[in-house]
Amino acid sequence: MIVFPHRYNEPIKTGEITLAFRDWNTLKLQKNKIYKSFNLGLLKILDIRFRKLSDVSAEEIRGCGCRSLIEFKKEYAKLAERQVDFGAEVCTRIEFEYLGSDIENKKKVMGRVTPLELYELKQKILVIEERSEKPWVVRTLRVLVKEGAVVSDDLGENLNIPSQTIKSHMTTLRELNLVSRNCRRGYSGTPLGLKILKILDKKD
Repeated sequence: MIVFPHRYNEPIKTGEITLAFRDWNTLKLQKNKIYKSFNLGLLKILDIRFRKLSDVSAEEIRGCGCRSLIEFKKEYAKLAERQVDFGAEVCTRIEFEYLGSDIENKKKVMGRVTPLELYELKQKILVIEERSEKPWVVRTLRVLVKEGAVVSDDLGENLNIPSQTIKSHMTTLRELNLVSRNCRRGYSGTPLGLKILKILDKKD
């Protein structure tokens, strides 16, 4: 289990925080495994490795929710509950993705849904496409499946959709558990997104 200060909950849920650094001398979590974080929800571990504290970059500091190196050192030492030598010590770097608040959400994200739920989801998507001046759901999912992970600006350029509209579209797809967001890597399709795309492509 990995625990975060309560103030980090919302930024983690929105994908603004995707990194954590811990004072661990062993890798307590496994890559590609899903864990429950106390009072937060389910996290998928995208990467975990040892890292020299002196090598932590400014981008990584922002990715774990800190605004400066000074704040990062203060937060890290507080979690470690000891005096830390930031010039010589090694930490555990954890990159993760927020999946949702409960096991039912996890099941949906991973594509473990009933035929009825899948049918209802397909119908919702067809309604969205019909009401759109330019159908975008299937096109978006195809790009994400092909590219793996795409940042917002590149996705908008690829689909010829304004950035603000892309953000609105991605919010809709995240609510349907079809895409996930990582602040550093961008948007990517979930297993459920891949499953529903195959169904929609058969329809075509």
